[in-house]
Amino acid sequence: MQKIADLRQKLDKAESLSRNAVPDSDRWMVLPPEGYNTLVRATGIVLHVPEVYSDLVKKGFLGMLLGFKLFMSNRLTGDNTSGYRVLAGHTNWLTFAEKLLEADIEEDLVGNFGSAYKDLFVYGAKVADSRRSQAAEGFFTFA
Repeated sequence: MQKIADLRQKLDKAESLSRNAVPDSDRWMVLPPEGYNTLVRATGIVLHVPEVYSDLVKKGFLGMLLGFKLFMSNRLTGDNTSGYRVLAGHTNWLTFAEKLLEADIEEDLVGNFGSAYKDLFVYGAKVADSRRSQAAEGFFTFA
């Protein structure tokens, strides 16, 4: 709980460091499985999952804690010996774009299975300099 509070404080203090203020709403945090396991076993911590987010539970949503929507992912860098790089931020932090550049139907497949779509799909993400203060990173181990 203390580690989550530390990341919350970093986001709260962004404005005092001559940065843009980070709104209290729409904050998120990504934890490794060890972090989630520690939260579940901790006494006095109850994760709140509003009914509106029931479909997100299937996609790694764990619940709400200290104003963060908590998500679990195995893709965080690190381990529980050296430490995990835990990410927290606001939805304004990242700009994401995706586009389907080209789509063709390819016929005469081997075995004559009919037709299949062949497409070129590109996507990308960018963090603008003015929004770098909308996220924070913690280097944590969980016991």
